[in-house]
Amino acid sequence: MALSVKEKVYHSLYPALALPECSVWHLVFENPNAPKDDQVVFVDGVTHKEMRFGELRTLSTRLAYGLLHRTSLGQDDVILAYSPNSFLYPAFVQATQAANICVTLANPSYLLAELTHHIRDSGAKVLVVGQGVLPVALEAATACGIPRTDIYVLEDDYSGEQKSVWSLMGREELEPRRLSSEEARGRTAFMCYSSGTTGRAKGVESTHFNITSVMLQTIASEPASYTRRERWLAILPMYHIYGAMFFMFLSPYCSAITYILPKFDPVLWLSSIEQHKITCAHIVPPIALFLAHHPLVPKYNLTSVSAWGSGAAPLPLEIAVLVEKRTGVPVRSGYGMSETTCVVCGTPGYNDKPGTVGGLVPNMQAKLVPVSEKDLLENGGDGRGELWVKGPQIMKGYWKNPTADRDAFGDDQHGKGQDRWMRTGDVCVIDEDGDMFIVDRVKELIKYKGFQVPPADLEDLLSKHPDVADVAVIGVELKEQATEAPRAYIVPKPTADISTLHVTLAEWVASRVADHKKLRGGVRLVQSIPKSESGKILRKVLREEAKAEGAAGIKAKLAGRWPEDIAPEISSLFPYLRNNGLLLDLSSYPGGFEVYDRYFERTSNGFQHKPRVQVIKITYGNAHITDRAVLERFYNAIKDYQSIVISNENLGGDPKPNVFKEFVIEYQNLNNIDNRCIKRRRMREGETLDFGWDIKEVLWGAHPFIWSLDKFPKAFESLFWALDHDSDVLISGENMDCDPSPGRGKHCWITYSDTHHNGSRYDMIEGHRFRFTRRWGEPKKEGECVVM
Repeated sequence: MALSVKEKVYHSLYPALALPECSVWHLVFENPNAPKDDQVVFVDGVTHKEMRFGELRTLSTRLAYGLLHRTSLGQDDVILAYSPNSFLYPAFVQATQAANICVTLANPSYLLAELTHHIRDSGAKVLVVGQGVLPVALEAATACGIPRTDIYVLEDDYSGEQKSVWSLMGREELEPRRLSSEEARGRTAFMCYSSGTTGRAKGVESTHFNITSVMLQTIASEPASYTRRERWLAILPMYHIYGAMFFMFLSPYCSAITYILPKFDPVLWLSSIEQHKITCAHIVPPIALFLAHHPLVPKYNLTSVSAWGSGAAPLPLEIAVLVEKRTGVPVRSGYGMSETTCVVCGTPGYNDKPGTVGGLVPNMQAKLVPVSEKDLLENGGDGRGELWVKGPQIMKGYWKNPTADRDAFGDDQHGKGQDRWMRTGDVCVIDEDGDMFIVDRVKELIKYKGFQVPPADLEDLLSKHPDVADVAVIGVELKEQATEAPRAYIVPKPTADISTLHVTLAEWVASRVADHKKLRGGVRLVQSIPKSESGKILRKVLREEAKAEGAAGIKAKLAGRWPEDIAPEISSLFPYLRNNGLLLDLSSYPGGFEVYDRYFERTSNGFQHKPRVQVIKITYGNAHITDRAVLERFYNAIKDYQSIVISNENLGGDPKPNVFKEFVIEYQNLNNIDNRCIKRRRMREGETLDFGWDIKEVLWGAHPFIWSLDKFPKAFESLFWALDHDSDVLISGENMDCDPSPGRGKHCWITYSDTHHNGSRYDMIEGHRFRFTRRWGEPKKEGECVVM
């Protein structure tokens, strides 16, 4: 609990705004500066179909009439949307606002249990779903007792058994009812779901006044970005508060043209920016990481972009610097949450202060409440603490959850949300200029690439596994992906097989949750979970251990006890292991084993540490290289799956000046005990040697032909990006750079390998998505070394 102190109240430095009290629909469509009816406001980024402002208004009022007169919905009911980004998604949501029906937005990656919880918790009576996720929606609706007649498909070209939601339209148009001041402030317009500072996902009630206020606050904090005809690219999910606010409400209000993409695809995203001359690209930290490092980026003309707008999760400063240096365009970070209807702070174009998320938007107040004795003694409640905020965009509350409201608003339980102080769960510093810096987190919430992962959801699931006695879940930082990911700490039952339990649990969870909730931070087996006297999990203790682990460069901790004959190097490297009671039986590893990416080989003196890769020989211009610094440089590149340029500088000199030279490297992979993975690479001077993935062969077409990197560079870049980021790629003519047999279904064969394996061959059909997996993280077969 926050310490008691008289806190300083910070006020926005912007002039206060006179905020309207009306419905969202009336603000958008009765705006005196609204687009003309024939102006394009939305474009399908794949099919290039256009929607004009007048069409958006007509679709919204006609569908609103159908929702109220041709379904079981009343104005006090809830309708649920469950779909990826779609060209018609904004028009559907505007229709719910015209009808004054509360719409709740569900994550399209939800699986059955997650969607069922969302439907039951929100009390939704009607579902509108994307056809790609219809099977899950039908199963969840059955579990919740919703008849199939109350399930509609969002796409207008759907031809299956369910009806399209647009079949509810006739020629009748609803005249949207005007709201009184009290209704605008108190009536819930839509609900995103959030974990808040603790617990499972809860419905965040955003009122009409919340939404209309934050639209005007956002514009007032950076008017130059919203007064011209902007061109935006919508890849952020529209079910998320960030995507919903900017693409469904703010975009048509400020006359922007928004190009809608279903998801982030590197080639499609970059080519769309170039083709449509996008002026502002709304991104999240993983996309910023892509901009900072990926070789595809310089191949596209991105000069139309005046700003990268980053939100949804903290962006590391070093990534922002790299993006600006590489693209010449600054990254503007903001701060907000679902409970603040997206926005608390914004960074105007003239603010170049590193690391800041900007200052408070108009009509906002903030205070910093000390969260520790140290904060209280050093700052006296001024300068650093947990951020509490008050303003017109603060949520009404959590849907039918007074316990969560008490946690969010503390003792300030009187009045509406916008009149109360709300805790954010984030620890901040505010400098003398009023600029805010997020420095830590009090709340339990995990954010994987901007998507919320409530620890309680995973803990509840894992507690049901027959081998789990106790569990705690925290977020751990994945620096290479500029995000955090969930990690589970497990106390196994005595009957559990601990040699495989970490792998078994990770796979078991992955089969039952949405993609962003997978245990990418790993599974740790421990003797006990740290808890307070009242039984509350002390996540801070686990987070501090994980941070110390990362600082030491150790990738994982395994609770266990080592045999007496263990090599001194191991016992000194992992002192943590000696303090726990679990036994790791090394007798089952006759040749050797791996722990934390370190390989240990059994010798007559016990186990000795050996590098997982070993440089055997380097020859450059027929000269055998023995320089230790050069050998270490190549060893580190192999070890970290990095690339290195074959140059005189990297090779310590030029044995044959002015002569074009060949480079040959032989290296060995010690993941296999019998050392079968000896590699030999022959390169030319100036080429780049990549020790990561290796795409050996790609065949594509009805009568397959072999791709070449020279002829189809974009295609190979798409595959390499998917490989490097454990992602997927669409098998299509566009991503393959060509269509060898137009109008005919094609096969694609990809043979690829990594530095640890000889290769795998996969056969896909056009239109499928191909996911690469990092096979060196999988359990090895019996007789091979074991990755712990």
